[in-house]
Amino acid sequence: MTGKLVRKFKMVAVWNDDRLEAWLAGLAAQGLVLQGANSAGIYTFRQGPAEALVYRVDYLAPKVANDPDYRQLLADAGWELAAGYGNCQIWATRQGGGNQELFTDGPSRAAKYRLARRLMLAAGFFTVIPVLINAKSLLHGEGWASHAPLALSVMALCAYAYSLRQIGRRIRALTAAPTL
Repeated sequence: MTGKLVRKFKMVAVWNDDRLEAWLAGLAAQGLVLQGANSAGIYTFRQGPAEALVYRVDYLAPKVANDPDYRQLLADAGWELAAGYGNCQIWATRQGGGNQELFTDGPSRAAKYRLARRLMLAAGFFTVIPVLINAKSLLHGEGWASHAPLALSVMALCAYAYSLRQIGRRIRALTAAPTL
């Protein structure tokens, strides 16, 4: 049974990455150690003995994500890259080791959320376009059924705005927090 691959699904919002970290640590304590992840929320684990691991999520600019110096810096601090996809990297270290955080001060921890927010703002263009395209159904007095795409587009835009608001709250909370 040791070594069997197990896949699990979990969607976590950017501003709630601490929930993902806790979930991954709980699974490691049950013998499921993270081996891979993707942006669709599918996580791959290798089944084995229980391990006491701490996981931390980092969002990076593409240049930094592939920078060997950045990876070496974290490796020297006792962190191992457990999984990565897109601009997200998930790092692991043993519980009780050295520092259990990738970043020890609020502004540094907030920087990863600032990057996530910038990426979302850039992608926001693609959220607004469907609203504008589907708004023509209102202008042309088309039937009720033609308003469904507009309603879905507006709902997506609201979810996008809510996400930006929550990330902003997380950034403010971290920059106001005392240094660890």
